[in-house]
Amino acid sequence: MTRGVRLAAPLASVVVPDLEVASPGITVLGGPHGTGASTFVELCAGTLAARSGAARVLGLDPADPRLVRSRSICRTTIGLAARASVRQHVRLFAHAAGIDDEPFLARFAAHGPLAWLDAPTERLSAGMARLAWVVLTTTPQRELVVLDEPFLDLDDAASAVLLDEIEAWARTSAVLLVDRSAPRGWSRDVVRIAMGSGE
Repeated sequence: MTRGVRLAAPLASVVVPDLEVASPGITVLGGPHGTGASTFVELCAGTLAARSGAARVLGLDPADPRLVRSRSICRTTIGLAARASVRQHVRLFAHAAGIDDEPFLARFAAHGPLAWLDAPTERLSAGMARLAWVVLTTTPQRELVVLDEPFLDLDDAASAVLLDEIEAWARTSAVLLVDRSAPRGWSRDVVRIAMGSGE
């Protein structure tokens, strides 16, 4: 939830909308690049602080460490170690989440054989790297799932799987999605916010 938020320089010109994310449900932020959608993601992640106004995530200050187990953040920039395999990343992310590898592997299995998980991430195509990043950062499902352009570089098949996953999450979680592409074939109602439009 944001109300009257203003950011400090050099982001003072970014317009932060007054916004309440549907929970459960899907809220899609659109609009041209440079209108503040990714900045809004960082505000939700707690890496940016409001200079004025109110910003709350699940009722807490966005920087509150208690949100670690309640919020997933999938940024546009892929943060994989180039020489490590996806499987090694799975072990790292699973350990950090306090779960075993199976939920990650089950999601990857929806995309076909898993042999590619053992290749260094620097050898992956842009689409496979994006797929790995999205799965790693959104497993397990949490109360709030924030995704910044997760469909970038994904092929049609991978995009369809992710679309189904997002709709499944939205039955019980709040999903905030930055997506500047043409409207997708959602099977449920979504809340659309056009960043930078004043809407």
